[in-house]
Order: sequence, then structure tokens, then C-alpha cells
Amino acid sequence: GGKQHIAEFAIAYSLGNLCSIGSSCFFVGPVRLFKVMFKEERRTAAIIYVSCLSACIGIAVEFPTWTLPLIIVIVVQYCALVWYGLSFVPFGRSLFCKCFRKVTDTAYNQITEQV
Repeated sequence: GGKQHIAEFAIAYSLGNLCSIGSSCFFVGPVRLFKVMFKEERRTAAIIYVSCLSACIGIAVEFPTWTLPLIIVIVVQYCALVWYGLSFVPFGRSLFCKCFRKVTDTAYNQITEQV
């Protein structure tokens, strides 16, 4: 553990995501995968995901001591992947947003009641 292993984790995490994309290519074919990935409703999430994946590998290889940027890129990459995945679930994004609002409103109300 520790800061010295973040670059190794970032590379392993990103390569794992590349393997996931590769396995999807195997099942549906690369042309269909990229058509589905970059449909209008998924385009933004897919671009952020692929960009963060590339940035993560690039930063980890070229600047392995840049811990904070690596952590930020990993978190954004994960969030983009979740948002991308929710686009395949009917009403997935809207349900997620409603649940997230409910949780944050409840937490905010509990915090403000204590103050």
C-alpha cells in the first residue's frame, strides 16, 4: 500500500477496464460496440471514460509520482463508467439521480439539525 503503489494500481485498473472493453468487442464486434458506445445518450460518458482511461495510463507511466491527479482521474473514470452503464438500464440515470438527491437531502437535513 501507500503512495508509491498508486501508479501501479492506476495501470492495473485501467488495463482491467481495457480488457472489459476488449471482451465486449469479442461478444458484439468492435464496430457495433463503438456504435453503441458513442450513441448520443452515451457519447459524453463514453468520451470522458475513454479520455480518463488514456490519461490515467499516460500519467501513471510518465509521471508516477503525481498521486493526486492519478486519484482524481481514477475517480472520474469510475464515475463515467457508472454513468455509462446506467444508460443501459431503463430509467437508470433518472433513478440514480433521484436516489442520490434523496440521500444527500437526508444527510444535509441531519447535519443542519445538529448545528
